[in-house]
Amino acid sequence: MASRYSLIAFLVLFFGLGFTISLAQKPKKDLIYTSLNSNLQESFTKPSKEAKPWSFWYWLSGNATREGITYDLESMAKAGIGGAYIFAIDRPNYEEYLRVKEPAHPPLEKFWELVAFAVKEAGRLGMEIAFNAGPGWSLAGGPWITPEFSMQKLVSSTTVVDGGKPQKIQLTRPNTEIKEGTWTMSKYADYYRDIAVIAYPVASGWKEFSATNLKPAQLITDFATKYGANGPRLAKWTNDIAAESCIPFKQVINLSDKMDKDGHLNWIAPAGKWVIQRFGYSSTGETVRPTGPLNKGLEVDKFNPEAVKFQFSNWYGEAIARVGPELAGKVLSMNHSDSWECGAQTWSPVFREEFKKRRGYDPVQYLPVTMGIAIGSAEESERFLWDYRRTILDLVVDVFFKTSVELTNKAGGTYSSETMAGTMTDALEFYREVDVPMGEFWIASHGQDAAHLPEVSSGAHIYGKRLVQAEAFTQRVIRWTEDPYYLKTLGDYTYASGINRYALHVWAHQAFPEKVPGITLFNVYGTMFSANQPWQNLAKPWYDYMTRCQSMLQQGLPVADVAYFIGEELPASAIHRSRLSPSLPFGYDYDCINRDALLTRAKAENGRMVLPDGVSYKMLVLPLSMRMSPEIAKKIGELASAGVLVLGPKPSKSFSLSDYPNNDAALQKIVSSTWSKVIQNAQPAELLKKNGLAFDVEFINTDMSWIHRGNKVLLRNKGWNPKDADGKVKHLPESGMEYSSPSFASIHRKTNNADFYFLSNQELENRVVTVAFRITGKEPELWHPETGEMRLITNWEVKNGRTYIPLHFTSAESYFIVFRNQGTTPAKKTENFANYENIQNINGAWTVMFETERGAPAKVELPELVSLSQHSDFGVRHFSGVATYQRKINIAQSILKRSGSERIMLDLGDVKNVAEVTLNDKKLQAVWKPPFRIDITDAVKSGENTLEIKVANTWKNRLIADAGLPEEQRVTWTLFREKEGWFNAKKEALVSSGLIGPVTINKKTYEHLKGN
Repeated sequence: MASRYSLIAFLVLFFGLGFTISLAQKPKKDLIYTSLNSNLQESFTKPSKEAKPWSFWYWLSGNATREGITYDLESMAKAGIGGAYIFAIDRPNYEEYLRVKEPAHPPLEKFWELVAFAVKEAGRLGMEIAFNAGPGWSLAGGPWITPEFSMQKLVSSTTVVDGGKPQKIQLTRPNTEIKEGTWTMSKYADYYRDIAVIAYPVASGWKEFSATNLKPAQLITDFATKYGANGPRLAKWTNDIAAESCIPFKQVINLSDKMDKDGHLNWIAPAGKWVIQRFGYSSTGETVRPTGPLNKGLEVDKFNPEAVKFQFSNWYGEAIARVGPELAGKVLSMNHSDSWECGAQTWSPVFREEFKKRRGYDPVQYLPVTMGIAIGSAEESERFLWDYRRTILDLVVDVFFKTSVELTNKAGGTYSSETMAGTMTDALEFYREVDVPMGEFWIASHGQDAAHLPEVSSGAHIYGKRLVQAEAFTQRVIRWTEDPYYLKTLGDYTYASGINRYALHVWAHQAFPEKVPGITLFNVYGTMFSANQPWQNLAKPWYDYMTRCQSMLQQGLPVADVAYFIGEELPASAIHRSRLSPSLPFGYDYDCINRDALLTRAKAENGRMVLPDGVSYKMLVLPLSMRMSPEIAKKIGELASAGVLVLGPKPSKSFSLSDYPNNDAALQKIVSSTWSKVIQNAQPAELLKKNGLAFDVEFINTDMSWIHRGNKVLLRNKGWNPKDADGKVKHLPESGMEYSSPSFASIHRKTNNADFYFLSNQELENRVVTVAFRITGKEPELWHPETGEMRLITNWEVKNGRTYIPLHFTSAESYFIVFRNQGTTPAKKTENFANYENIQNINGAWTVMFETERGAPAKVELPELVSLSQHSDFGVRHFSGVATYQRKINIAQSILKRSGSERIMLDLGDVKNVAEVTLNDKKLQAVWKPPFRIDITDAVKSGENTLEIKVANTWKNRLIADAGLPEEQRVTWTLFREKEGWFNAKKEALVSSGLIGPVTINKKTYEHLKGN
């Protein structure tokens, strides 16, 4: 529970010396907001720390140690990870997995001691720390939250009476039951407060109606939220409702002052049958998750600013107090709210007054509508529900997020948040408040792939936020074969979708560094990022690749031609390209824009819709809806009149009950007088081309249809965790990536003096394609994030206002095409990409030495290269770790002869999975994807050369072996699968491993084109 110390520390921090310090540390705006100003070359050659990927750092089941913290952070820093998000994760009944002598569960003192130590260590290593907004990963709360400050739900009871006579009327207290569950707490079911007592006559159109059977009267469907938490009846009407089934508003009576504290109603009902509903609110019982017994607690009220402040003081404020002013805002630099997995909130002690202030009328007499009863008419009731949903959105954004961000900023930190799922809101608007918008993408699991990224990318773009972050490479179940190359195509697709910084999921805290692979996220979730991952220490070039990509994609502004308005109905979210209506072909990029940004940030300039930071769109596409608010209609009329292409139907009805029906008349007047230039019944691409805008980027003669990648995960169809006949959970079969993309993906950004495109080959094969860019007058350059290479492209031409460049891509290759310097087509041209000529095969035997304590012999002799998984020795066959291949090679002087531009390359052939070459004692850059080719020009010599190749694979083969061995003979250990092992040792196939080859020496040359 919260200590007095935490509250006092918080007050001191904000009103004493700490407050003065924190004001000086407020986050810089240029780190939060986009700008055209950029030194593009420096961002590529010397990326800033903001460009580094971060990681989700999960401390599991109280297992945290100082040595493990140092071990983890030093590995992260060595790889080039910029920061880590600390999450305290646990589950009920997981006490058996506690392995440390002194548990580090929050809110125990040991936890806070280690948090302070972790922040200090991160500062020593030049890293930063973020802190989730509460225990678990969803969303904000803890054991200090009382029912009064928890998320609230609207509840009611129904009593039916025959009027016209005195009688004792006892109103039943509404049912406040909370079903005890993993993430709910039934002990708070007794918490209840009254709102109002409402009476109305039974409508003549209701049949077989009774107090225990409301269904004949309930004509609105439930709005089901994520994880099955049903809110009140706040969704749309299911069908038209006859007048005789509606209750006239004038017949709805507020009897709140006639009920005493015991529920006795002192009222004589008029003649006829009457319904009396007692409305109140209680706790939803939703808790932060996943948590254990010590830190399980209620989710905080998202509508009440005092509750939000209290939550901040007991968690992030406590962390600030523990680390001190020297590190707060500098190293402990970010507050974070993760997945919205806490169901719907539908009331709060402040809700009624906030509704009246924002909507202009009292909601009380319309509360029966939330129970499915039509008041006034179907139209009137639907409008009230829209007002209700809108108020929920306003409070979530204006209270929970705005308050949380303001408190964090005052402490010198920034605030990041994932998208809002499963609640009645606009999934873009809260990005207005948060400093670092965040989304997530999964590998083949739960259907949560890259399809969700338009929410975060559009939200960031329309609100001018520089960083567009994503929880990256989450999955269920761990495959143990993941490597950088496997992750690359999906990762690059997310870059092309607007993401420009990863938070890698997941780096489980290794409290016991000597045990491998070690701790995982409940043996189920995430890709394993860890110092215990065999390829981790060789994968620095992959982390550098991410950093270069992210640094570039954080520069300047996104370029898009079309904005799709998501409308004003709630809930609302961004639209994936595959679901756009009308459709938009690849070649034109788009964002989605919401009501708030359209109203407050958009204006017309030079025939484009422009936002304050400079992001602009030639076209605005409206939703296929006949409803629109007058203020939005007015804005659209202004944009269309100023030359912005606006496409969509003309609305005739507004949404709100406020000022109804006058708002409909106002809407119709605005549309008739200002919408003459709004276009109907056209296709966006046709209109853009008609107005002089060709494709911004076009892969010539390439089919850009959607391609579904990988096999569907078994779990999609048969449920999680199928079991064997003996009741044991089976290991699920491996699957490929589950996402969809075209064969190429791209994104375009611009600075004050340059345009640049990120291009991604989404296929695992070499490809040749001509690409047309809607840029002229500038020389194209190729900047390669894998190597840091920057070079001019010499073979290109300009036709019909576009620059055409023949490009080559290796398997899953991506790079940037940059236009920054004025230039014309060169008179002399060479091929844009090199040829590689095999000039010597490296055949014969190799000596292979194995990492110690991994179950393999110290070394073996291989007569020729072959996958280690085919070796006769059990330990070699099942080896997981780093294997070092050594041999001597003789190279003739004649082979090394070259012109000034030619280079000598070592091609390793097939590698599983990451390799690092040392030639003649000179360490060269590691390679992590095909072609596994290294420049050895400056290291090779004629005569005898000493070659050493370190190859790191994955854990799968050793885990297969250990699954068939007694525990005492195993090499591996994982916290949550100590006994049963990971695989069926008799049935699971080994995967290829090690240096497979063939290894060759190549000469790299650029050929002059004929006629030059």
